[in-house]
Amino acid sequence: MMTVTVCVLLFTMFTGTYAGPCDHYSVLDDSWRSVTYITGSDRHCDAPGYDASTGLTEGWYRFTGPAGTQMPTAAPGSTYLCGTFAPVWLNGVHPAAADGVVTRQVCAYRDENYHCAWRWDIQVAACPGGFYLYHLISPPTCNLGYCVENGAGPTVVTTTMIPTTAITDVSSPPVYNSLCYKLSQDVTRDYESSAQECAALGGSLALIGDAATQSFVADLIRGHSNVSHWAGSTSPAVHCSYSGPSAAIDHDLWTSGHPPMFCVYMDSGANYKFNVAVCSEEYGFVCQSDIVTCQHDVCQNGGTCTSCFGAAHVMCTCLPGFTGTRCETRLYL
Repeated sequence: MMTVTVCVLLFTMFTGTYAGPCDHYSVLDDSWRSVTYITGSDRHCDAPGYDASTGLTEGWYRFTGPAGTQMPTAAPGSTYLCGTFAPVWLNGVHPAAADGVVTRQVCAYRDENYHCAWRWDIQVAACPGGFYLYHLISPPTCNLGYCVENGAGPTVVTTTMIPTTAITDVSSPPVYNSLCYKLSQDVTRDYESSAQECAALGGSLALIGDAATQSFVADLIRGHSNVSHWAGSTSPAVHCSYSGPSAAIDHDLWTSGHPPMFCVYMDSGANYKFNVAVCSEEYGFVCQSDIVTCQHDVCQNGGTCTSCFGAAHVMCTCLPGFTGTRCETRLYL
C-alpha cells in the first residue's frame, strides 16, 4: 500500500490547528483497489493482524491515481474484486460540500444474497477542491478491503471575491441620457491632461452636443464649483450656447481630432456657456462614462446592477417592494 500524507496547516490568530479534514489527509492510490481489478492470489485485507493486512490505520483518506477517485455507491456485484475477497462499498449517497462531514454506512459484498454481509459506519466529506475524503476505520475481519471507482466528484463551487478597489462607492452619480458625469473637484488641468485624467477614471471628457445636455452639465458645475470647465467637444456644437465671438463656431479653427490651438470650455463668467481658449490654459473638467452591466453584481433581492467609471460607481435598480443602496430592505406595504 502506498500512503502519502498531505498536510496543510492553516493558522488562525490564536491557534495553530488545521481547518478540517480537507487540509489534512493521507492518499491511497493502489491500483488493486479499483473496482475493475480482478483479484488473484493477492487478496489484500484492510483489517490489522493478518498476513495480508495493508497496514491501513484509522484516519482521513483520499483515493486517487490508478485506484480511482471515490468509493462506489452500488454493490460491486461480485467477490474477488478490488484486490480482496469482499469489496467494501458505500451504502448511501456522497455529500455535497455544503453538507460538511457526514456519517455513511459501508458494506462488504459477499455474494448476491449478502450485498451487505458486514457493515459499519465511516465519515465522508466533500472538499472544495472537487474530491471526496473518507474517514476509514479497520474492517471487522479479513479479507475485506475498501473498493474504489472513478467518478465525477463533488461539484466545485467557485466564489468570486470582489477586489476592494473594484467598488469604491455604491451610490447614484449624476446621470443624464444614460451617461454618468463626474467633475474634477477643485482640480485644474490643461486640455490634454484633463482628457487623460478622464480616461484614467474609465471615461472621457464630456461630449456635449445639444442645449439640454449643456444646461444639465452647467447646473452640475454650478452646484459644485465657480470655475470654468473643459468639455470634450471636437467640433463646433451649433445647437449649444456660446459666450465668445463667432470664432467659437468658426470651422476654420477646428481640425479632425481636436483644435490645434483652441479647445472648448464652459465659461464660468458667462453662466457656463461655451467658449474657446488656448488648449494649454488650465480649467476644471467634466468627465462622462457609459453605464454598463456590473461585472460583480452586488445588488440583492433581484435588483439590477449597473456601473460607470470603471465600476467606481455602482447603481442598483430595485424590484417593486425593495429599497436601499443594494436593494437590501424590504418594504412592507
